[in-house]
Amino acid sequence: FLLDRINAATQGRSLAANIALVRNNARLAARIAGALGDALREDGMKGATFFSPREKVPPLGGG
Repeated sequence: FLLDRINAATQGRSLAANIALVRNNARLAARIAGALGDALREDGMKGATFFSPREKVPPLGGG
């Protein structure tokens, strides 16, 4: 509902902006993942485990 209203109010420009944002985020995520993989390989994979098996992964939103 809300996105339809925004799309209508911006005459479709918001849709194009959102698509560009998603594409840029995907590109950035790929670069970060690649850099992290390179760093882990250079480190001999010592940092490959970010959480110990006993440690809980924090939930999204801190809840």
